[in-house]
Amino acid sequence: MNFKIKTTTLLNGLNKVSSVVDSKNSIEGLTGIYLKATDQSLTIIGSDSSMTMKCIIDTDIEIFSEGSIIVPQLFTSFVAKIDDEFIEFSVLENNVSQIKTKKSDFKLNGLDASAFPVIDFSLNGDKLTLKTDEFKKLINETIHAANLDELRPMLSGVNLTCNDHSLTMAATNSFRLALSSLDIDSDLECNIILTTKSLKEFVKVASDETFDLYISNQKVIFDLGNITILSSLISGNYPNVVSLIPVHFTTKVNFSKKELYKSLDIANLLSIKNNFIVTLKNEDKDIILYTRTQDSGSGDEQVDYISHEGEDIHISFNSKYVIDALRVLDAENVTINFTDNMGPFIITSTEDNNKSIQLVLPVKTYYN
Repeated sequence: MNFKIKTTTLLNGLNKVSSVVDSKNSIEGLTGIYLKATDQSLTIIGSDSSMTMKCIIDTDIEIFSEGSIIVPQLFTSFVAKIDDEFIEFSVLENNVSQIKTKKSDFKLNGLDASAFPVIDFSLNGDKLTLKTDEFKKLINETIHAANLDELRPMLSGVNLTCNDHSLTMAATNSFRLALSSLDIDSDLECNIILTTKSLKEFVKVASDETFDLYISNQKVIFDLGNITILSSLISGNYPNVVSLIPVHFTTKVNFSKKELYKSLDIANLLSIKNNFIVTLKNEDKDIILYTRTQDSGSGDEQVDYISHEGEDIHISFNSKYVIDALRVLDAENVTINFTDNMGPFIITSTEDNNKSIQLVLPVKTYYN
């Protein structure tokens, strides 16, 4: 195996796959990065068994002989340090790889390519062709609400459903919920749970205008042209979160997103010692944001608002959840619809026709 390649091109491919490689993986072949050279291209694969990323390089490369090897994860660090424009890579005896440039000559011990598990990249299952920017927007508007506790694996992922020519993604940690949807040109019906890791990698590497999503019973494949992401699905039945979203409200308040965010951000300086708990309350025609902590003190912040309809507000909640919701909503103004002082409230873009919904549960406090 022998090829010459532009350094930046190789590093770009290695960076795409190395993030899923675990050097402490119990499967020896998965502790490194798989390289395979054919007469036309170089294939680079990294995997942790539950998720695999493949990158094919067919430009800026000259292949002299075919072959394959597993190089250590350290190989990426070596390439990142090289200043020369091109690298010549060769496989010597006993799975030793040689990296040569005009200025340097390094040898790294590797593994026989046969140690790498056989991974099925067949594009089987139901296929959806989606716009990359739209799908990234859905991910951005939902992934923050997923549960970080791996003890509840179903809630650690993002639920993707398709029906009635609509694709919906939802995530929840039982205290907040994020849901976003888009119209699709497909009558496909599905209900799966995607890992947050696979979605984060998609956001990092996807750049083409469209991509193909293949959904089967146990896995999903993101086909991005020269990049492929294969991920296992999280098993189980995701809760019917749509049924948790209220449809009747007692109060509706429109805010400038920037002004509300600023007020909550100031309140967080104190509420960090109180699990980010703040209280929003009407006083005459004003809306006041209260923070009370035993350790840090207290604070009141008048919140500017655009309009107020319905009953007065007196509700406590985790301000971090609301800040996260505001951060992902692409809008100048947001609408918060309240049910009652102990019921969930929803945050939406004033202009978005509820395509993206952020729901937050209130908390009970013992002060005004």
